Amino acid sequence: MKKNIIISILLCLLACTIGFGVTYSYLITQAEKSNVLTVGEVEVKVEEDYEPPEQLSPNSSFKKAPYATNTGNLPCYVRMRADLSTVKAGSFCTLSGENTVYWEKGTDGYYYYKFLLNPGEKTAAAPFNTVEIGDCNVDDLEDFDINVYAEAVQDSVHTGNHPANEYLTVWSGYHS
Repeated sequence: MKKNIIISILLCLLACTIGFGVTYSYLITQAEKSNVLTVGEVEVKVEEDYEPPEQLSPNSSFKKAPYATNTGNLPCYVRMRADLSTVKAGSFCTLSGENTVYWEKGTDGYYYYKFLLNPGEKTAAAPFNTVEIGDCNVDDLEDFDINVYAEAVQDSVHTGNHPANEYLTVWSGYHS
């Protein structure tokens, strides 16, 4: 009888030891998975080759060639637009020297860069390079600004395969 009690006690101790080991290993086992998310940034900066005239005069022109540089960390498509600050200036000023190899002028007044612009890259050409002042009175040549700005949208195709008209497709959902 004494032998059965000792064996029973030993079996209970063995069962407790095994149960404790299994429970302890279950409680201390951890599986940790980290998902690192980074935020992409689409940003462009306008740079210009600009040679303003000393004095504005009728029937003259001056150099103004804007470029866009991708300062973000994602590839993007770019569009640019130039606006005159006064309605009067719009009646006698025109933008000329348009580059149709790299840019396409839309009916909405934007110039669309035809190629994907990778981070750190600058557009290969300006959409236009000259401002022409037409026939007007000297009094019409009040101070005015030509505001050039650029917009960018993230590349939507990540496979590296870009159709020829992708630069227009990505902008189709945006209104001017």
